[in-house]
Amino acid sequence: MRKTIIALGLIAGLQAFGSPSASLKTERVQIDDFVVDLAPGCRACVIHIDEKGQTSEQIIDVPESAEMRRARERFVETADTKHTLSVKCQVDADGKYPSDVYVLNGPYIYWRMDGAESCDFNLPEGKYDIQVVYNDYLKSTVFFNGIELNEDKSVRVNANMADKIIGFKPLMPDGSTMVLPVDENPDMPYNTKSFLCDCSPMINESSQWVKIIVASIGGDTPWITTAMKSNFGEGTQTFWELVTSTTDYGYLSMCKVFDTSDAMNGEIYSNNPDYYTMVTPEFEHTPLYADLGMANPGRGMMSNLYRNDNSVFVGCGLTVYDVNKMTHYACNEPADFSTFYTMINIKDVDEYNQQGPKWGVEAPYLALNQEGIATYYCRHEDMTVFDHTGDGTKGGAPINFHFSYPFNPEYAMGSTWATAVVGAKPVTSGSTTFYDFATSAYYGNYMDNRKIDLMNNSYSATLNGEKVKFTSSITLSRWLSARAMDPTVTPGKVEITFTDKNIKVDDIKGKNTCTISYMEGTDDVIPPTLQRLMLRNTDGLPTIKFANPVEGRITLCGGDFHPSIVDFKRGEYTEQLIAYTYKPASVLVECAPKGSTEFTAIPMQIDESKYLPTFGDFWEGSLTGIENAAKGWYDMRITLTDEAGNTQTQLVSPAFYLESGDSGVKTAMAADNTLSVADGKIVSASGEEVSVYNMHGYRVANVSLEPGIYVAVTKSAKSKITVK
Repeated sequence: MRKTIIALGLIAGLQAFGSPSASLKTERVQIDDFVVDLAPGCRACVIHIDEKGQTSEQIIDVPESAEMRRARERFVETADTKHTLSVKCQVDADGKYPSDVYVLNGPYIYWRMDGAESCDFNLPEGKYDIQVVYNDYLKSTVFFNGIELNEDKSVRVNANMADKIIGFKPLMPDGSTMVLPVDENPDMPYNTKSFLCDCSPMINESSQWVKIIVASIGGDTPWITTAMKSNFGEGTQTFWELVTSTTDYGYLSMCKVFDTSDAMNGEIYSNNPDYYTMVTPEFEHTPLYADLGMANPGRGMMSNLYRNDNSVFVGCGLTVYDVNKMTHYACNEPADFSTFYTMINIKDVDEYNQQGPKWGVEAPYLALNQEGIATYYCRHEDMTVFDHTGDGTKGGAPINFHFSYPFNPEYAMGSTWATAVVGAKPVTSGSTTFYDFATSAYYGNYMDNRKIDLMNNSYSATLNGEKVKFTSSITLSRWLSARAMDPTVTPGKVEITFTDKNIKVDDIKGKNTCTISYMEGTDDVIPPTLQRLMLRNTDGLPTIKFANPVEGRITLCGGDFHPSIVDFKRGEYTEQLIAYTYKPASVLVECAPKGSTEFTAIPMQIDESKYLPTFGDFWEGSLTGIENAAKGWYDMRITLTDEAGNTQTQLVSPAFYLESGDSGVKTAMAADNTLSVADGKIVSASGEEVSVYNMHGYRVANVSLEPGIYVAVTKSAKSKITVK
């Protein structure tokens, strides 16, 4: 039996299930019209250059995560030998010491001090990088690569060691230079009114310091404002990530990490305009937009630079309310998930109130695949997975490539049904622990994240078949708590139903009804959950409309996810976390004409090779399993059952449309003798080549066929054949 530790999440609040609060969750900061994502422990120097050329600065410090503190404490506590590493700092031309002195041991273990004549770090024996930042105009950065600390050691640094200046010249989709207004010549033509650029030099893929430039002037030389000054050298890289709204192309984003180990003084880097791709998803507002959207056309766009462990290093974006600027061109190189890579997140406003926009539907994350094709990727947001053995080992799979597909604006986000993910949260009071249940996410057929549904679904429950009165998730939690805390309560059969009516499919009112069922007082009261469901055609592309049943594929993943409270003891404090373990569950998929109860079970096959810890097991099936299929809309019912008999059942209505009930398969008659079976092979009496497909629509080798039903296709015939 597979049993895998999949995730840790903070107990404070039920997080998106399968996506618990990540230890490396970024902090989002509003800067003028832009938004910026910054990694935990990061220090950002924000430089504003307004339309009059006036410059101002601010420092943003992002609190480090608990995991970063644990990792550092664990690193120091377990060391047998420690030495003193002294960074001896000289003042710069203005007589000032560095603003920041960092000692780095990879991306997440670091020590920082304000610059002084001597910055002394007591560290375990080992190898370290040093990053020293001066607060001059260009924020000169000096690196020391791979300092071997096997005894007390001193390193001397001065600002003049940063002897190279490099810049970034942003290019437009047509290859032309980005041009900003010029303050002393307002009549000079420009194509961009302002931009925000994150940039930073790194050493061995590590840096705790980011420069952010927000510029409203600059002419055709914006590289001057984005210039970086450093000694660069072995092991150094520099990234620039820029976002802007242009006069010609709408919204642009670009991100590139450059190897600057051989950087020359005065070298200018640029994005490759050949990689520009228009990635503007189509959105359909959900029904609630009419009541809550206030007719606001807002759209949020974010470009994030990820490390190879899928944590966000830095990101930038903006919210657009001008419908003429909603076109989005991204310039990112093909994603290499083994190193830094960039993903685009675009979302639409469905609710707007005095506090501003509440995002309705989010498109899946976009990136270029290795063939340079813009691709939607199914992922768990902010997913950093740890086991609970205490050694900080990471695992899991934040990206599920089995639900990825090429970008196409014809996929309208928010236009299909939604399925629910339901999570369990352990709550302890005294010596009693009970479980709180809630929907943690809704996803559409295009893997779009329907956050508006999560905020507007309804709850109901029964106990031994009798209705329980409550009005919200809060009163549900109180009811569950009261039953758990009362020793006189007789355990009963509990069913909790989450109903989502915020669905419209082809102007048809839709609904998702998700019911979990369990028996109180047993060792296992955690129902399994569906994680993702996708209907797609024979080409593997998502759709909910099919010419006939043969064209339809069902793919889904999920399983039985169990939370438990784990104590992490690090140094002087103990932190409680939630760890999830996984166990398999069985799956039943049924289809019926919309609104009817004439459900047909669809044979589903598990593909164990596609199991992913944070998503569960993977099943595939075909709509050819529908009996007496006819033209029209169909509902789908998915039931997951765990070993203890706990269930989750979701009724999705409507789920898909068949343009014809004709399967395209003509049943072969014995007297026809056109196709027959001989020695485990289907042969044609006329000698035509025979292609053979199983009932899931996948082509199989026409040799040594296992007993079962197959679809045999020749140039002149298509027949369903039984192999005995």
